[in-house]
Amino acid sequence: MTGTLSLKEKIQRKKAVVAVYGLGYVGLPLLLQTASKGFKTVGVDINNKKVLKLKKGETEVLTSQEKNVFKKLIEEGLVELTSDGNYASDKAEVHIICVPTPVDEVGIPDLKFVVEAAETISKGLREGEIVVSESTSYPGTVDYVIRPVLEKTGLKAGEDFYLAFSPERISPGDPYKISEIPKVVGGVNKESTDLSALFYQQILDAPVIPVSDAKTAEMTKMLENIYRVVNIALINELAVFAEKLGIDIWEVIRAASTKPFGFQSFHPGPGVGGHCVPVDPLYFSFLVRKMGKISHFIELATEINNKMPEHVVELVEAALNSVKKSVKGSTLSIYGLTYKKDVPDLRNTPSKKIIKFLLELGAKIKVYDPYVKKVTLGNETFKSEKNVFECAKGSDCLIFLTDHKMFKSINIEELIEKMKEKIIVDGRNIFDRETCERKGIHYFAIGKPIKKRGRV
Repeated sequence: MTGTLSLKEKIQRKKAVVAVYGLGYVGLPLLLQTASKGFKTVGVDINNKKVLKLKKGETEVLTSQEKNVFKKLIEEGLVELTSDGNYASDKAEVHIICVPTPVDEVGIPDLKFVVEAAETISKGLREGEIVVSESTSYPGTVDYVIRPVLEKTGLKAGEDFYLAFSPERISPGDPYKISEIPKVVGGVNKESTDLSALFYQQILDAPVIPVSDAKTAEMTKMLENIYRVVNIALINELAVFAEKLGIDIWEVIRAASTKPFGFQSFHPGPGVGGHCVPVDPLYFSFLVRKMGKISHFIELATEINNKMPEHVVELVEAALNSVKKSVKGSTLSIYGLTYKKDVPDLRNTPSKKIIKFLLELGAKIKVYDPYVKKVTLGNETFKSEKNVFECAKGSDCLIFLTDHKMFKSINIEELIEKMKEKIIVDGRNIFDRETCERKGIHYFAIGKPIKKRGRV
C-alpha cells in the first residue's frame, strides 16, 4: 500500500491529523484524550449550536478540570471544532466515527448517522488513511454497512485504506479515565488492525488488545452489554419476587457478595437507561432475527427490564392505598430524573416512563434533580424545583428514582415536614427502612417486603 510507512511514522511522531465525528459522551472525551497526547484533532458535529457552545467551553460531558484542559488545547491549536464534515475529512488522515446508534420506536437499529459519517469521510478519503468506527452496532456493520460506503470512492478497504472497529467503553459518572481503559481493536485485515492499534497505543496508557477482525471487536461490545442487561434483568425479577416473599433482596445481595468467587453483584432499580444497556442488546437481537432465529435471553431480559417502570407505579399505588388515597389527584414528587447517579444524562431514562404512567393515572407531578433543569414529555415540560424541600412541599408521596449522592445526606425529618402524607417509594435503596418507619413514614421500596398493618 502506497504511503503506509509515512502514515505509520506520522502516528509514531504524533504528526498525523485526527478527525473525530460526533462530539457526545464518546467523541468529546476521545477528542480531548487524542489532543492531550499531542495530535492535532478536528472535532466534527452536525449540530452547529453544540459546536458554538463547545468553542466557549460549554458542555455537560466534561468535568470542570477537563473543560479547562479543553480550552487550553483550543488556544494552543491542538483542537479545532467544526460542523463542516467535508473540511475535517479533507484535513485528517485518521478518521474516528463516534456518532449515535439509536433504535426506533419498535427497537429496530437506526444506522443513518453512521452512514452519514461514512459518506462524509468518503469525500476526503485518500490512499493510506485510517477509518475506525467506535459507534456501537451489531457484528458486520463495519464490513457490510460502512465499508461499501467508503469503497464507492474506488479505494479498497485493506488495500488502499485501513478500516477497523474499536468499541467505546465510556461510562458517564464512573471514575475510570478513558486513558486507563483497555482498548479492543479489530480491522478488516491484519494491516488495518495493526495500524489502528498503533494509533490507540499513542493516545492511551492502558493496553490495546488486537482481535482477529472487525466482527470480533463488534461482538466484544455486544457481549459486554448483553452480560449487563441479562444480569440486571435477573436481579430485577428476583427483587419483585422477594417483595412478595417477605425477603429484602438488598440484604441477600450483601450476603451473597461475601463469596470471594463465582459471584458479581448487580442491583435492582426502576429500569435501565443510558445509550448502551437498553439499546445495544436490541442491535444483536435484530441481527439474530435476520438470521431467522430468536435470542431468548436478550428478549426476555429486555422485557423484564422494560416492566420495572410499571412496577414502580404499582408500588406508588400500594403506598398511597396504605393511607386510603389513589394516584388520581395526588401530588407526587419525583427525585432523580437521570438514568444514573451524579450525571446529567437523560438518555432512555426510566423516569420519563414512570412520570408518563403517573400522569395518565391523574397524578400531579413535581420533579427535582440537581443535574437537570427540566424534563420534557410530549408537549409538557417539568422544571426542576429549587431544592429537595421545595419539591416535597405539599406532596403526598416522594419517589426516589436515582441515587444521587446528595439524596443520601437529606435530613429526612425536615423533608417529611413539608409533605401532606409521610410516604416514600425508594427505587434505589437510598434510605434505611427501620429509620424511616421510626419516624412514622410509610416506606415502600423495590426488592423489600411490603408491610401491612405492622406485619409483612
